[in-house]
Amino acid sequence: MIEEMKKKYEQAISCDSCFTGTKLSRGKVSRAQPRWIGENYFQAEKKICVLMINPGDVGPKAKYSQIKSSKEFESLIEGFKDDLVSWEDLMIFILMDMHNWGQGGKYMKLYFDHLKLPLKEIAFLNIMLCSAKKLDPRGQYKNFYNQQTMRNCFNLHTHSMLEQLNPDVCILSGTAVWEFARRNDLRSIFPNCEFKELGHYAARGNDWNKAVEKAKDISLELQTSFKIQNEIYIT
Repeated sequence: MIEEMKKKYEQAISCDSCFTGTKLSRGKVSRAQPRWIGENYFQAEKKICVLMINPGDVGPKAKYSQIKSSKEFESLIEGFKDDLVSWEDLMIFILMDMHNWGQGGKYMKLYFDHLKLPLKEIAFLNIMLCSAKKLDPRGQYKNFYNQQTMRNCFNLHTHSMLEQLNPDVCILSGTAVWEFARRNDLRSIFPNCEFKELGHYAARGNDWNKAVEKAKDISLELQTSFKIQNEIYIT
């Protein structure tokens, strides 16, 4: 099963659909980006997948460090496409870099500290696999996605990836993902999957507080509903 996911990511790495004939530019990592799939995900008693929007920046927040980390990750992705880098090498990079994601490490805090997901038994998937940017009215390139670009990537790549992951529980992280699931009727496409809505890790202020409380609620629901094996969480 993981072999099929590898093939699907290899195919997506060469895709340029969202950037052909559009005003979008690629982000610091200019290829489709894999996300974490735990080594025991496909053998887990209950498979849990976190469905997200699109990739953010990798590396520490300092500009030079982000550029360096982005080049390293892109090199690994290109090497993976050319059979020069292993899937495990990609996962190691992601594992070591996740603590940099989100202001103040919010990625780790939301999904592991508060949601308490078991690292080796979960998967993350972005609906839109590439990082994209677009000029805003001030002439600055800003992170960009919309329902159209998400739908385009879903039709080409991530629908089949989600089918392959075949989660028992899919956590929709972010209001844009909630809306995407509603518009595209994911609950009907995946009738055997239980969908749960959670805020985004980049939420701020009261929205962040709501996301944390919701994560705690979902964690309790999962612990109550499923017997998830004891796991060492990322700290």
